Amino acid sequence: MNNHQQQTYFFLILFIIIGILGFFIFLPYLSILAVSATFAVIFRPAYTKILSAFKDKHPGLAAFLTIIIAIGIIFVPLVVFGFAAFGEAKNLYLQLTDNGGSGITHTLKAIEYQLSILVPGVSFKFIEYIKQFFTWIAQNLGGIFSGITQTVVSIFLGLIAFYYFLKDGKKFTETLINLSPLPDTYDKEILERLEIAVNSVIKGTLVIALLQGILTGIGLAIFGVPNSALLGSITAISALLPGIGTALTLVPATLFLFFSGKLSAALGLAIWGIVIVGLIDNFLRPYIIERGIRIHPFLILISVLGGLSFFGISGFLLGPLVLSLIFTLGEIHSNLFKKID
Repeated sequence: MNNHQQQTYFFLILFIIIGILGFFIFLPYLSILAVSATFAVIFRPAYTKILSAFKDKHPGLAAFLTIIIAIGIIFVPLVVFGFAAFGEAKNLYLQLTDNGGSGITHTLKAIEYQLSILVPGVSFKFIEYIKQFFTWIAQNLGGIFSGITQTVVSIFLGLIAFYYFLKDGKKFTETLINLSPLPDTYDKEILERLEIAVNSVIKGTLVIALLQGILTGIGLAIFGVPNSALLGSITAISALLPGIGTALTLVPATLFLFFSGKLSAALGLAIWGIVIVGLIDNFLRPYIIERGIRIHPFLILISVLGGLSFFGISGFLLGPLVLSLIFTLGEIHSNLFKKID
């Protein structure tokens, strides 16, 4: 082995060791960086418009203003809605487990009785099912609100990363292209398609589901359905179910009002669900995903649930993001690398 080979092997071993150490150093923050990068891709059009208003000067100020807009549009409503839903879930669970009973418990028992008359031979155990559901919530999502300090630190680091991904996004992209062993044309094609995939999946599916959940929660609150924030949060998940969607919560809520004797409220909620919530899915979704990749909603639902289980709360974004990367790389392989053959 000559001196040149020894130097090459030594450099490779040193590079691998440093790479492994770097991976473990960044490992606790990979999910934060991935979420921040995703938001940077989503809000890059807003950042570009603000930067253009400054005549391509003051990129730091443009990034800061973009973050303020993102906080006002997404983060503040989600935090307020999330804490309200968590509080309602806790109170509802306590009411259902109270042996003395409550108004909700009595109403659910009345609905079970009426349905057993309409559909004889079928057992309806809504209270038991709801108890099991909230037990699962407590076991899997209760830790989200327990580590307040860690949550604050994660949000702070995420906002800093969000800022630099907006401000220095082009520099990061150029660095990735330079480090990649692939030709620059392939690298640019991959990054462009990944950006389209992120926008189509995150905006066209998750944002639509969140909007439907928020609008459902508002409608439930207007027409007097209890625990509206909690049910709205459940709707945001059920909106990902193909063929079921928001009906999973809106139909039972409408029946709840109907069997409670609130006929006008039941009719109003039904109209709200069809006109207001339904229009979001029928008109806004096709506009957003027009240029993007199309992934079956059931796969996106599985990616959300799997992401929540593996990554925690950030998995709501990271699960679909990983799924979109898989589909994008498969599409790139079929469109680009087959040209070589």
